[in-house]
Amino acid sequence: MNEHIHSYKNKFLFHTIPVIVMYFSLLAFFPLAILIVLDIASGQFMFDEGGITDILVTVFALVVIPILSSLELNMFPKIIIESQGLKITVFNFRWTWIEIPWDQIIDVTVLKKTYRGKEIWSVLLSGQLTIWHRLLNKRYRGVDSAALFITPYLENEDVVIEAIKSKVL
Repeated sequence: MNEHIHSYKNKFLFHTIPVIVMYFSLLAFFPLAILIVLDIASGQFMFDEGGITDILVTVFALVVIPILSSLELNMFPKIIIESQGLKITVFNFRWTWIEIPWDQIIDVTVLKKTYRGKEIWSVLLSGQLTIWHRLLNKRYRGVDSAALFITPYLENEDVVIEAIKSKVL
């Protein structure tokens, strides 16, 4: 079986930038969050317009930015095709490989949406990968289960799709 790692063509755009943004937001705004908590605990925090803005900026930086970065990172995984299934990278504040046996792949379909005339494939799974994969599938297919998306940005995406379809369909 082909054990080549199929990764996305522009690694800087799909992997490096989201990681930098996520960690920078955590590192830059974590001290601000600590100062706000200390001010609230000591009774010195002013719940005026400036204080509420500080809280909103901190919550955005500590919650929303990491969530959006994790969604993007998990939307573009590296994939290895093995005889017993697929191995994909997932990101939960660190990179790990997850094995997906062939029997956990339920369906392989083309999404109605295309990108620059090329198809985006959805691989529906019976098992749970990460919460991010469930959110992506809920967003793009309206189904509340995990899915893996294969876009034209994946090098040799046609080879990956054919290998999955030959094992599953």
